[in-house]
Amino acid sequence: MLEKLRLSGVSIILAVGLLLCSCEKSVEMVDCVTIENGLLAFDETLQNKVVLDELNKLRIDLKPEVTADDAFGHKENFNKLISRLNKSCTNFNVELVTYATIKTNPVQSEIRMTLLKNNVHYIIDIHTPEDDVLKAVNIHK
Repeated sequence: MLEKLRLSGVSIILAVGLLLCSCEKSVEMVDCVTIENGLLAFDETLQNKVVLDELNKLRIDLKPEVTADDAFGHKENFNKLISRLNKSCTNFNVELVTYATIKTNPVQSEIRMTLLKNNVHYIIDIHTPEDDVLKAVNIHK
């Protein structure tokens, strides 16, 4: 009887451990003020990195799902990314400019961020690989 209880206890511990390990990474919240300040101080150096780091917090769970209509598997991911930004941050507006049309390696897409404070537009280049998550890589006007 004692042996069965030990095995049951070990089974429970293993089951809980597997459950904890199988959890998906959660999406972090972005700091909208950091993004806005980084764009306002836009100088194509350090501020780019700060903004890109914030944007990349939102893409951790956006894995590609290739379909017959979407060879790169990220169309829906862009909808999610843009929705997350627009819902989280009221100090700028985000929209898709182009999806998987910039022929680099990997292919790139672009989103436009418009600061509502001064109506200035910034273009964010986003790697759009068919085998990995999205990644914001560059900002330009």
